[in-house]
Amino acid sequence: MTILSPQWLKVLSGLFVDLAAGWFGVVFIAPGIVSQSLILTSAILTKNFLLGTLCLVIAKKMEDFIS
Repeated sequence: MTILSPQWLKVLSGLFVDLAAGWFGVVFIAPGIVSQSLILTSAILTKNFLLGTLCLVIAKKMEDFIS
């Protein structure tokens, strides 16, 4: 028995894909806006990239669980 129906998993999967797109967008936009030290900027970009990747992995796992 699943906690969420397949329709809800599909919706949540789409939400995580959109969140990943947002995180990856921040990776490309933030360097032009944030004027911090190189180490701090690198740490922020790495965090955003990892969060985007995590969202994509979660979305993929949900899609695999549905089918």
